[in-house]
Amino acid sequence: MSNKIAAVIIDSDVPHLDHEFDYLIPEQLSNLVQPGIRVRVPFRKRRLDGFVVAIKGASDRTGALVELENVISPEVVLTDEVLNVCRLVAFRNVGNLYDVIKVAVPQRHKRAESGFKDANSSVPNKDLSAIEHYPDLNRFLDSNQLDKIAVLNLAISDTFDYFILDLVKNGIKNTIFLLPDQYDVKRLVENLSIMVDPSRISAITSSLPPEARYREFLKVLRGVSDLIVGTRNSVFSPLKKLEQIFVFDDGDDLYTSPQSPYWNSRDVAIWRSEISTTKVILASRAQSIESRQLVKSGSAVEINCLNKKISSLGRVVDDSLNESSIRTRIPSDTFNLIRESLLIGSVLVSIPRKGYLPLVRCINCANLLDCPKCKYRISLSKGRKIPQCARCGNIVTQQICHKCGGIDFRSVVVGVERTAEELGKAFPNTLVKYLDFENRPQVAAQPNQLIIATPGVEPNIEFSGIVVLDSYLSLARPEGNSRIRFIRHLFLLRSKLMPGGEMQVIGDPSNSLLQAFVKSNNFPVADDLLQERIETRLNPYSRTAQVFGDITALSELQKELPEFAQVWGPVENTILQMEKHPASILVSVPKNSSESLVRLLRSWVVSRSVNRKTSVLVRIDPDDL
Repeated sequence: MSNKIAAVIIDSDVPHLDHEFDYLIPEQLSNLVQPGIRVRVPFRKRRLDGFVVAIKGASDRTGALVELENVISPEVVLTDEVLNVCRLVAFRNVGNLYDVIKVAVPQRHKRAESGFKDANSSVPNKDLSAIEHYPDLNRFLDSNQLDKIAVLNLAISDTFDYFILDLVKNGIKNTIFLLPDQYDVKRLVENLSIMVDPSRISAITSSLPPEARYREFLKVLRGVSDLIVGTRNSVFSPLKKLEQIFVFDDGDDLYTSPQSPYWNSRDVAIWRSEISTTKVILASRAQSIESRQLVKSGSAVEINCLNKKISSLGRVVDDSLNESSIRTRIPSDTFNLIRESLLIGSVLVSIPRKGYLPLVRCINCANLLDCPKCKYRISLSKGRKIPQCARCGNIVTQQICHKCGGIDFRSVVVGVERTAEELGKAFPNTLVKYLDFENRPQVAAQPNQLIIATPGVEPNIEFSGIVVLDSYLSLARPEGNSRIRFIRHLFLLRSKLMPGGEMQVIGDPSNSLLQAFVKSNNFPVADDLLQERIETRLNPYSRTAQVFGDITALSELQKELPEFAQVWGPVENTILQMEKHPASILVSVPKNSSESLVRLLRSWVVSRSVNRKTSVLVRIDPDDL
């Protein structure tokens, strides 16, 4: 029997089991067991997977220890740095450590563990065509000063691909490039692979099959790849000599994990820089509110583009005649723009709503028709006369207004499918395609092509004309970050406009956000939003926790909170997937009290778990307030 003891984090989502367990190391496994490997252990009549996080000579636990069952793989897949980052993420987001580790270290596939070859590390010839306009970036990357975080304001004409390709041309290495979605990653990797040895590149997205995902992970772990291009989870990549992490368009919602503990890639990158020499660059055309707070507080340096100025990004066309028909939704000037632009190339029409007729309103009292089952909005699909819930799928055979009892309804919002149908009739003999997250066909640039798309799925081609419809819907969204999200989207669209093309936004010309867009300056929008957060003591100015549970649990928590904590709620939670957590509260404390808040919340969550009380969920600094 070996005298060594392994400290193991086991695969469990039970909060009070989120700590290290000690196991004896059998003699026959003593040469294999080391920190960072996968093991299987006995646990209460079960067998659980886990990771060894330490080897020690003695245990603090009273009573006899049991032995490890076996080693799943002797390869060290959880490095010290990544483990420390995972600990920070779990602690600061009031989550379970294993839930973070299993994101950082993908599931093992034995076939992926062989057949690697060293990459050719040759550097392409330098070409200072883009980054020469960012002299402060080179100084930041080369500097040994204490500054570790930079907010880089990209020029409208510099696409993410173009900028990254130039960085690689100029010899950048040991870098993680984070992009919002898999389509961005795929396109960039295809272009990068022409420039450098493809073995140097690891493309990491959640869309990869498990074996391919593990293979890309091993390329990084074993030092074959030094350029990581990926989506949200790749921020944990175990690059041994990591020098910098670029986060492109850090305000994108896709950077926030949809699973507990709901971490954000921007935050993880910054926390990783706290425990290493890694630098973080948040690059975007329009700053997120979080990036703006970093700059305003002095936590980040700001890097601007020189010698690339665009006096106006577009034109706002008055939407005072806003109705649901296509002829009144699109003014005559905009119709002329579409018609003339189609002669030159493809035209993009951006529409905020997916579906056919996504909102239906009572003619009598103007109340929106909602689902009797989950209280979400009712919509009409193409070819279907009976409304259906857009969230739970419930078919509403009896359409009765729950407010006035009316039975007559009309559509009040037009979706991307209906818009495409109407524009197809308005512009006959034109190729019309619509795109949303469920429908993303391949699109190539060509004349006489009309693309109607929802935000975030626009094809990566140049357009001769761009039109943004129904801006009032985007500006009226209830989420606190909807305004900054909308102006970020407008800046993105403008980057897709070919030289000489025109972009029009159908909206209120007096709106301050639309005026800021026309002047190519999003700072006033971010500053206004930040001031609102300061006045209301919400993140990113303060540390904010959104806590979900039943009323009894939330009342119990409120009694434990310090007097200086500001609390909103409780409010009813109508999210269908969270039926076990019918209410929520918001808790806000000053940033310097962050640690005490998360410790209190963690202790409360664990205590409820030990006593088998109803489950609760915690989200720290939610980005949709």
